[in-house]
Amino acid sequence: MGQLERQPLEPLRPDFSFAYHSSAELDRLKQATLDILENVGVRFPSDKALRVLAEHGVLIDHEARIARFPSDIVLAAMDNAPRTFTLGGRRPGWKLPLDGTGCSLLADGEALQVLDAASGIRRPATGTDWEQSTDLLDALEEVGVYWRMVNADGGDPAPGANVRAWAGAFSRFSRHVQDSAADEAEAAWLLEVLGVVFGGREEVRRRRPFSFRRKSRS
Repeated sequence: MGQLERQPLEPLRPDFSFAYHSSAELDRLKQATLDILENVGVRFPSDKALRVLAEHGVLIDHEARIARFPSDIVLAAMDNAPRTFTLGGRRPGWKLPLDGTGCSLLADGEALQVLDAASGIRRPATGTDWEQSTDLLDALEEVGVYWRMVNADGGDPAPGANVRAWAGAFSRFSRHVQDSAADEAEAAWLLEVLGVVFGGREEVRRRRPFSFRRKSRS
């Protein structure tokens, strides 16, 4: 059987829009945020993070490990932040503009258990479940962004498990992938996987096939 021709994903473009906050409310929120960042600060347990912030003009209380951000630094960073950007993926020519005019479906989960399709019994997720769910999501053109639907390591990954999962995700899912690294060493491996799959870090920067998401940890 020949390979099915895939149509390019068309972002969902709703016919309505809704403003949750007025301009005055947004201004109050902005000023309150600037006040908290400058006068209360944010605690950073990382010595490296504190050092980098200090090099850029942030006020550091090293004993309390608190960083206080002057308003001018925050506003300058906001001015430099892009208002729109485009996500890419492994599939040539695929892209998802994030410009406020459309949206796409995102697969989420990391479920530790699945309902077996053959027996109807709930059981721990396996590597096969992960492969099948990823293949299914890749076949659904409406899904533009991928998180792992099932977690086959029981929530306690073995050494190298995330590296193998990243390699598998990029090989089985052809659009945009989101995930996170547990620490600096794992992040270095993530960069290596991205570089190998997409032909170098410059190509990764150009195509933007991966975005980092925060993973909550107890």
